[in-house]
Order: sequence, then structure tokens, then C-alpha cells
Amino acid sequence: MIGVRPGRNDLGGYLYGVSPPDNPQVKEIRCVVLPPQWDTHETVHLPNILPEHESFKDMEPLGWIHTQPNELPQLSPQDITTHAKIMNDHASWNGEKTIVITCSFTSGYAPSHYEKVQLDVRHDVDMKYDLILSDPKEFYHEIHRPSHFMNFSNEEN
Repeated sequence: MIGVRPGRNDLGGYLYGVSPPDNPQVKEIRCVVLPPQWDTHETVHLPNILPEHESFKDMEPLGWIHTQPNELPQLSPQDITTHAKIMNDHASWNGEKTIVITCSFTSGYAPSHYEKVQLDVRHDVDMKYDLILSDPKEFYHEIHRPSHFMNFSNEEN
């Protein structure tokens, strides 16, 4: 997840898994679902609707994971609020069986690594969305930046 996260911003994913037949107290993470989301350096905003897909329909929700730019000594208030909201909105999320995992990786930083630009993003927490079973594309992959490549096309004409 750290390899596909957007710079220093958060990236969140839902965890799904199973218990081995011989030990119901053990949970094996089998799937991480990266739903549509928007984020800042402090929190990630996930859709209100949980994902559904044939590949994890027989798995139980285990919680969610997200990246963060810096390690904290405890869960942030935003993490606690997000987890409580998911549990409140979805009966399948049991507070005794679901967790929050955070992972941090502070990469190198220099002013030459970024450019301030106007960004207009529309995010609807009640949107319907489809899932694609695959490894996520890296953050700077062309599929995430169609307007960038359209500018090249327009310059050539």
C-alpha cells in the first residue's frame, strides 16, 4: 500500500479474511480492497457503502488499514471516528473482531518534489462503485491522470 499511496497523503483499504478451520481465534488477511476515496495528510474519507465482490463474499470483514505520513503513538481521533462510523453503519463489522491498522513511511522531501496546483475533486460518500480484481496501479500511472496526457495530445495538434 505504501508504494501506491499519493505522496504524503493517506490511503485506506478494507481488510477481509478468514479463520483457519483449526483455530477460530486466528484471522488471516486474504484481501485488501482499495475503494474510491479522497484523503489528506491527516485522514482518509471512505465511501459509506461497503464494497461487494464475488472474490471476497465468503470472507469476514477484519477492519481497515491506512497509510499515514508519520508514526503516531496511538490511533488518531480521526481513525477512531472513522472506525466507529463504519461499525455503526454496518452490522457486519463487529467491534470485537475488527481492527484499525496504520502504517507509516516518511520518504525523502525536497521543494523540487512537488508543484502547487489547483485541484478540483468531487467525492460522494454515497456513490455506487465497481471493483476490479487486480494489483493497484502506482500513484503516477497514466490511468490516474488522463487530463495530463490530453495536454500532450493538444500540444501536438
